[in-house]
Amino acid sequence: MFLLLLAVFSLAGSVAGPAIGQDSVDPVSQTSILSVHGTRSVSLVPDMVRIEIGVNKTASSAQEAINQNTDVVQAMKAALLNIGIEDKDISTSSYNLYTTNLPESGTDEDNALQFVVNYGFYIVVRDLDNLNEVLDACFDSGANSLYGMVFTSSSQPEAVIEARDLAIDAAKQEAEQIAAKLGRTLGAVKAFSVRDSALEDNASV
Repeated sequence: MFLLLLAVFSLAGSVAGPAIGQDSVDPVSQTSILSVHGTRSVSLVPDMVRIEIGVNKTASSAQEAINQNTDVVQAMKAALLNIGIEDKDISTSSYNLYTTNLPESGTDEDNALQFVVNYGFYIVVRDLDNLNEVLDACFDSGANSLYGMVFTSSSQPEAVIEARDLAIDAAKQEAEQIAAKLGRTLGAVKAFSVRDSALEDNASV
């Protein structure tokens, strides 16, 4: 299980050189554009995971649904803090209140309007050995939805810079090699772009 950080660097630079068969050359007219791409990656072993958990409660009144949901959320947060999850690593991702109708069962009472409260939030687990304990704390407290888990690494910022530097070096080396092969000289960089992305291999559920 690992993360693959990918950096793609695109460079467009000027190249200048003499034109074959001409005694004199206008440097401006003989300037061309060379475009190259450099791609490099850095692999990381995940050491963190962000979980998105949900608490869903349905009741016959909005206030009742809110109260039930709030009770579970408070109990769950207390349980998470008790096992060492810091408050800064617990954040709200969504909060929704909407109405629905129970499936028809032949009576007006059973088909009455219902209120649903959905509270979703993120939990950052900074030690993967604690993942099961965190999940148990959530569901034992009344959480009833797991929207997903995204694995990452605490070293990702540094790895992104490393991958980007490698991609730039690769593009520059390719441009120099092509220009030298054509008997041209590299000039100034005219334009460039950088695209970073993180790919996961068996690192999310």
